[in-house]
Amino acid sequence: MRQAPLKPIALTVLILALCCTEAVAQRTDQSRFGYQRAGESFACVMRNLQRGPHECDRLGPLHLMDSATTLNGKLPPPSQTHPQGNATVTVHLLGSAAYVAATVAGGRIAALQITGTSAPPEWTFETIGLGSPSDLIISRLGQPFRREAIPKRGTGLWRDGGEFWTYGAWPFSFEISNGRVISIRLAMP
Repeated sequence: MRQAPLKPIALTVLILALCCTEAVAQRTDQSRFGYQRAGESFACVMRNLQRGPHECDRLGPLHLMDSATTLNGKLPPPSQTHPQGNATVTVHLLGSAAYVAATVAGGRIAALQITGTSAPPEWTFETIGLGSPSDLIISRLGQPFRREAIPKRGTGLWRDGGEFWTYGAWPFSFEISNGRVISIRLAMP
């Protein structure tokens, strides 16, 4: 009886193990849904393909381009309503520390913005919520494409000034004050 050499079999098993480990690592990286930075661009890794191209454009329980009727039940009744050209902006208070502004045009949600110091935990974009450190934005989405100074204003969230962070043509932006997120905005271009 002739035995096969042990070294080639061991080497083959080692190579297969390394390939499987690499495949598992890649699959783990790809299992995160949402925006993935790719140089100066982003890709949307979708969990729900039926939702279409706006799967990643989610702030809290709402998506851009959803029917305006989805605002009912997911937000308290509006405290203010403002006509804005062919659109309407409604302001919804989330307790005493935050509010959501929803812009509706053509029966669809065209923009969402949450502003304040803290909000319920479900009100995030890409795991970034009000009060999150600005480093979390950078770790999730990379450096902003543009930073603009927010001038100091007498009282409120902007009394210390801050920065407005944008990502080019991508539909999200942030306002940062004292190293913390005070506003997150998603808007159709």
